[in-house]
Amino acid sequence: ERQVLSPVAVFDATRAAALDGTFDWLLLLFAPKSMEEQEGFSRELQRLERFARAACAKDRRYQEVLPVIVPAGGEDVAAFRAAFGLGSQDPALPLPRREGDAQLSDCSALDEGEASSRPHRIELFAASLFNTRTRRKYPAPGGAGWCPGDELALCLFTDAVLDGKVSPHVRSMKRPSTDVQERPEHPGVKELYGSSMELELLQPVQENHTEVLLLLYAPFCSYSQHFFWIWGQLSSAIQAATGPKDGRTPKVLQLAQMDAMQNEHPLLPPIRQFPTLLLCQSAAKDAGGVGFLTYDGPATLAGILSWIAGRSVFAPAGLDALSAESKDF
Repeated sequence: ERQVLSPVAVFDATRAAALDGTFDWLLLLFAPKSMEEQEGFSRELQRLERFARAACAKDRRYQEVLPVIVPAGGEDVAAFRAAFGLGSQDPALPLPRREGDAQLSDCSALDEGEASSRPHRIELFAASLFNTRTRRKYPAPGGAGWCPGDELALCLFTDAVLDGKVSPHVRSMKRPSTDVQERPEHPGVKELYGSSMELELLQPVQENHTEVLLLLYAPFCSYSQHFFWIWGQLSSAIQAATGPKDGRTPKVLQLAQMDAMQNEHPLLPPIRQFPTLLLCQSAAKDAGGVGFLTYDGPATLAGILSWIAGRSVFAPAGLDALSAESKDF
């Protein structure tokens, strides 16, 4: 797939998966609404090809960066932009650059004669870098955008991301005002959000007060919807094995779930499929204090119970027996 790609790509939904797994980084450039009717991007593609050649010549890391133009229009564009940390509005300001930046970034080849060739009508492309390995998104700070003709500014932004100077965008839904966080259809399962993970999952696990079995799902995913039935059975089985509370606060295995399309956290491992089931356990401080084990067995109640019994320190006694009694679904 990589061998047949040009140095720059125009986004095509049918080839999105191939683009995702081909390069370590995708430099996504979202065309403004004023170009919604435009079918080709010949001028922009030529500039980006020049950018790619010059950048690769000065820094080998750019061999793993594929610039991708995302055309405007379509029903899912707003949601697609939001997934990469970009608002629905087009950028109002161009990507910044300062005097002497060309020498600092060794991108001076991109700054020759560009000032006179910039168009009078400025078209700004919203920009975001996507790391396909870590699944982290790095939108341009301040909502700035790439102005075709100023590839130096684009190079400086990309340099900053590759050098670790730009923080990733972390999505989180707004937490409901109600104090009831358990899912009524799954008693004993807590609904988490990106903003609540630190307090409700990471800290208790780091302090070795609990372990958490975390389900990461996507609401639109048919596999996630099918798995919820097994998830409910799993919740009931673990609650039954745990038994009633006696007023003490024993170390227990807790269950939680999170809409991973709308919520993220920097410490979570890369999520490549839905649903994903993680066992969150205390780990060494130099590893972040929390370790994540990913379940990769069959989507059956018996298989998951057996996996938990063999790996969870805080799992209730008797899960092996429950696993043996469970039927595969």
